[in-house]
Amino acid sequence: NSSSISFIPLCGVDNESPLCYLLDIDGFKILLDCGIDEKLSVENLGVLSEHASSVQAVLISHSDLEHLGGLPVAVREHGLRAPV
Repeated sequence: NSSSISFIPLCGVDNESPLCYLLDIDGFKILLDCGIDEKLSVENLGVLSEHASSVQAVLISHSDLEHLGGLPVAVREHGLRAPV
């Protein structure tokens, strides 16, 4: 009995960008954080549009812009509908 786990960094792999990762555990997709930078640049979240409809849950680790600031954009512009 084996599990399939994948971790996809959508943004936040360098020290400069906000955090947003996709964790897939046996087909259950969890969005880990959904941040935005201090300039409120939405460009980093563009890649989310190809994953938003398959996300089944959102887990926010901290209550700051770098971790949850992009959540309204993800819902409004990318169709994210998962519970947070």
